[in-house]
This record gives sequence, structure tokens and C-alpha cells, in this order.
Amino acid sequence: MMARIKAVATVGLPTAPAFDLLDPTLQSFIKGLLAFDPTGRLGCTAAGFSAIEDHPFFHGYIDWAALMAKEVPAPFVPDAPTDRWWHALDEFDDDDPIQSDDVDPKIALVFEGF
Repeated sequence: MMARIKAVATVGLPTAPAFDLLDPTLQSFIKGLLAFDPTGRLGCTAAGFSAIEDHPFFHGYIDWAALMAKEVPAPFVPDAPTDRWWHALDEFDDDDPIQSDDVDPKIALVFEGF
């Protein structure tokens, strides 16, 4: 298991066969977001968010200024029966979480060495 984890860290994750069917600009965008090295990850370089804005995947599709000004309509607005839709959610438990030091040995084995 550790060998597999180390291989992913050094070689990279394999892509699904369908990935090769995607548009090359979309492939580039996805690879940029998932770059293993954070210093080379899309949006994490010195260019910051502008690297995402300037990526060819978005050319001609997004008016970033209008989006930031909240002038772009949402692509989907769910129907909410009332403006107090949140009352249907489960009650939030204010109790402190219970910390358990009991770890299943099978699970501990997966994380051995970390």
C-alpha cells in the first residue's frame, strides 16, 4: 500500500481513459488545478486568481467583471417553499464532539508511516 501511495506522489495519478476524450483546454485546466506541487498549481502561483481567469478554457465564456459584480444570473436557482427553508434542516447539535482514541487496526494499517 505504501508503495502505491509513494508512486502516486512521485509519478502522479493515472487518468481515466475518458480524460483523453476531453477538449485539450479542459484537460489543461483540470491538470492545472490538480497539480501535485502547490507552487505550480493553477491559481496558486504569483499570478494568483488571474491565472484562472486568463486560462483558455474560459475564453469567450465568462465575463469575469460582471461575475464579480454579481450581475450574472445564477445558472440554477432551487425552488425554496419559503424564505425560511432552513427550518427543515436537522437541528444542529451544540454538544462538543466526542474524541476517540480507539482506532480500528485495519484502518491504522493504511496510515502506517504517515
